[in-house]
Amino acid sequence: MQDPIRSAAWLEADLRTTLAAMTPTSRRRLAALLLVAAWSTASSSDTGGQATSGTRAISADLGSQPSAPRVSAADQRYLTQAARRSLEQHVRGDGVYVPSYVPSSLAGEVAGCVVTIRLHGRVLGGGAAAAGPALEACGRAAFAAIDKVAETQPVDLDLLDQVLLGIEVLGVPVELALPDDFTNIEALDRFVEPGVDGVILTVGGRTKQFLPSEIVNQNVTVSDAMLSLAEQVTTSKAELAGATISCFRTCEWYEHTPGGRVVELRRGMTFVEPDQVTRAALTLAAERLSDYLVRRQRMDGLFGYQYEPSLDRFTDAEDLAHQAGATWALSAYARSTDRNSVRAAALTALRSLADRSTDLPSEPGVAFVAGPDHENEAGVTAASVLAMIDHPDRALFADRRDRLISGLLWLQQDDGRFLTAFPPARHLPGQTVQPGLVLLAVARAYDLRPRADILASFDTALPFYRRLFRSEPDSAFCVWQMQAFAAMARQTNRRDYAEFTFEMADWLLRFQLDEGNCSYPELRGGFATHGPGRAGVSTAAYLGGIADAFELARHRHDSARSTAYERALRNGVRFVLQLQVRPEEAYYSLTPSEVVWGVRAAPTKNLLRIDSCHHALTALTKTINVLYPESDSGP
Repeated sequence: MQDPIRSAAWLEADLRTTLAAMTPTSRRRLAALLLVAAWSTASSSDTGGQATSGTRAISADLGSQPSAPRVSAADQRYLTQAARRSLEQHVRGDGVYVPSYVPSSLAGEVAGCVVTIRLHGRVLGGGAAAAGPALEACGRAAFAAIDKVAETQPVDLDLLDQVLLGIEVLGVPVELALPDDFTNIEALDRFVEPGVDGVILTVGGRTKQFLPSEIVNQNVTVSDAMLSLAEQVTTSKAELAGATISCFRTCEWYEHTPGGRVVELRRGMTFVEPDQVTRAALTLAAERLSDYLVRRQRMDGLFGYQYEPSLDRFTDAEDLAHQAGATWALSAYARSTDRNSVRAAALTALRSLADRSTDLPSEPGVAFVAGPDHENEAGVTAASVLAMIDHPDRALFADRRDRLISGLLWLQQDDGRFLTAFPPARHLPGQTVQPGLVLLAVARAYDLRPRADILASFDTALPFYRRLFRSEPDSAFCVWQMQAFAAMARQTNRRDYAEFTFEMADWLLRFQLDEGNCSYPELRGGFATHGPGRAGVSTAAYLGGIADAFELARHRHDSARSTAYERALRNGVRFVLQLQVRPEEAYYSLTPSEVVWGVRAAPTKNLLRIDSCHHALTALTKTINVLYPESDSGP
C-alpha cells in the first residue's frame, strides 16, 4: 500500500515554485499548515478520518475529556533514539533499522505519532503516522519527515548530526458537544485548552486538524487556528454549521541537543516542581533575567520593547511607562548584585529617562518626565522616581528626584484622587493603575525622608481609593496600591493603611489557581484574573504586592495572613519560573539569544515584552528578599 503521506495532494511538483515566491514568515506558517494537512491525509486513509479513533493510546484513561498519552521519560528517550538510528541507517542505505529490544512498557501499545525535524529553529520537515504500534508509528513518522527534508536539500549524516527531533504521541480524540454551532468559533475558547488540546474538524467527510504544539510555537489562538482549518475544509457556512469537532491531547518532547537528552514540554514549557523553588533557583533566574534585559538595551539607553519569536522580529510597539518600569526593576536588582554590567545598564537607562524631565511652567520646583506626543503619563514619572530611589548611585539624581516627587504630589486633587497625566496632555488615563504607582513612589520617598505633606497625601488618598476599590474591585488596581499602602503601614505603623493592604491582598488570593480549582499542575500558582484558568505574567505583578503584604503581616504578627501570603508567594513564583524561557524551550526560535531567559506573556503566548520582564524580575527580587533574608541559612 502506498504511504498516504508521500502521496498527499500538497506534495505536488509546483509547490516549490510557490514556496520560492513567499516570504520566510509565510513559508514557516505554511509549513506548519502542511504538516497538519499531511497528518489529516494519513488519518483519513488509515482510520476513517480520525488520527487515533478506535485505538488505545499509551496508558491513556478514556473518559468524557481527552487524555494525554503517558510516555515515561525512559520511553521518550528510547523512541527518540530509535527514530534517530532509523534515519541514520536509512541515509546510509543499510536497510531498515531493527532494534535489539523493545521495552515492555511499549510492547503492544498503539498510538499515532508526529515527528518534526528542525535546524536552528527552522522546520526542515515534518511527518505523521496514523495509529499503530508505537515504535512503528514513530519510525514511519520519522521517515515521512526526512522525505520532506530531502525535497529541498541533500540529506546526509552530517545534517542529521545537526538537527533536532521533536516527537508528539497522539491520544484518543473525544467529540465535543458545543452549545453553539461551529460558526461561533469564539465559543471554542471555552472548551479547548490552549497548548493542551489539539482539534479535529470534520465537514462532509473532509478532515483537518491542528496539534497542541502549534498554538505555542506559532503564537496563535485556538479561534485563529480553527478559522484556518475551516478555510481549508469549506467556504460554506451552512456546511460548517454541521461540522463535528473533536479534541485530543498529546505527549510532546524535543531533543535539547542533537542526539542528546530529551525534554518533555507542557504547553511548550518545562514543568517546575514545587520543591525546585529555592533561594538558589530564584537567584539564578533573576540573574539570567537581568542579563537578558542588559542584552535588550538599545543605543538610546532604553530597551527593545517587544519581540515575537514566531515572526523572529521586534515590533514597532513602544510604551515609555513600561520602559521606565524596566529601568526601575533593573535599578532595584542592581542593589543586590555586584555585577557592574547590570549597574551600568540601569544607570544608562535612568539617565535616558532623566534627560526627559521637564519643569512644569508656573510651578517652581515641580517637574515631570515628558512622554511622546505630550502624553506625559504620571506612571512614567513615578517609575522614574522609583528607579532613582533604588539605584545604587541614587545620590546622582537627588535634586531631580525631589522635583519629580513634588510633581507627583502636585497631581493630587482635593478629593484625594490623582490626575494621571501632566499638562499639556490631551488624554487622562483612568484611575485603575497609575495612581497606585504614584502613591508607591511618594511612599518610597517618605522612607528616604519622612515628610508631613506625603503623610497628608496618603490620608487624603485613602478614603477615595478604598471607596473606589470596594465599588469596582480590580486586580490591576491592587498591583501598586497594595505596595504603596504596605510601605506606608510599615513606616508609620498605621492600622488603617495595613487593613487596606490586607483587604486587597485577601481579595486577590481568590483568583490564585491551586489543586482545588485547577486540574493542570503547570498552571497552579498563577492568578486567573482575566478568565477561568487563564493565568499569565500578570501573576508576577501581583506577587510584588503579595510579597509586601506578607512582610507587613509578619511585622504585625498576623500569623494566619502571613501563612496564607507565604503559600501564595511560593506557589506563584513557581508559576513565574516556568514563564522564563529555557534553552530547551526555544527549539522553534530562529534567534535563540532574543528568547532564552526572557519571560513569555503566558504559557501559550510566546510574546516577550519588557513589562513582562520587569514584573518578573521585581517578583523574583522581592520573593528572595522576604523569603530568604540574608540572615536565613536555609536553601
